[in-house]
Amino acid sequence: MAKKVASVNVKIIYCDPCGWRPNAEEISSSLKAAYGDKISVILEASGGGKFEVFVAENPIFSRLKAGRFPSLEEIKNGIEGEISKLK
Repeated sequence: MAKKVASVNVKIIYCDPCGWRPNAEEISSSLKAAYGDKISVILEASGGGKFEVFVAENPIFSRLKAGRFPSLEEIKNGIEGEISKLK
């Protein structure tokens, strides 16, 4: 029987006044389609121009630092690293 891998928690903090919820929802949907029950995604509204992504409570992307939105590949790399730790 295959060993079940625990779920990796992903949190996306987005600037609600900036109108970035659709960006966060799109990333969330793409991640859920790619990883299914291997991940759980939490969306958290914020302000101040934030768009940050945390994987297992580790920051993997900050729009304020990078000056851009993350690519899906950047986020997937962070998730893959955490999933490999759980195996």
